[in-house]
Amino acid sequence: MVAIDYGKYPSSELEGYMKKIHEEYHGFTELYSIDQTLQNRDLWTMEITNKKTGPVEIGGVERKYTRRNPPPGKWLEYEINKSMMFALRHAALLPLIMVIDSRVTKVADEVYKVSARVENTSFMPTNVTKMAVQIKAV
Repeated sequence: MVAIDYGKYPSSELEGYMKKIHEEYHGFTELYSIDQTLQNRDLWTMEITNKKTGPVEIGGVERKYTRRNPPPGKWLEYEINKSMMFALRHAALLPLIMVIDSRVTKVADEVYKVSARVENTSFMPTNVTKMAVQIKAV
C-alpha cells in the first residue's frame, strides 16, 4: 500500500510520482490528464483496476485548484453549500450598527447640529483587534 499526502508535495513531484507508479504497474494503472489549470498545468488522475472491487480513481489534482474549482455534480453542490453557509453565519455575527436616537438642532441659518446615539446590536464588536482599540479606530 502506498500512502500519499497530497498537501506535502508540489504538483510537479506528485506528477512524477504518479508517472513512476504508472510505469511500474502499467498492467493495471491508467494515468491521464482530466483538465488543465489556468497556468497550463495538467490535472492528473490515475485509475487503478482492482480485480476484486473494479476500477478505483486516484486524483493527483493540485489541492489549491481542487477546492476552488470542484468538479461538477454532487461535489460542486457540496462545496457551494458549505461555502454559502459559512458566509451567511459569518455575516450574521458581524457588527450591526443601528441609530438608536438622533437629534437635529438649528444653530444658525443653514447650520445644524446633528447628534446621534448608535449601538452595535450584533454579537461581534466593532473593534475586533487590539490595535483598533489602541488607535481608537472605532
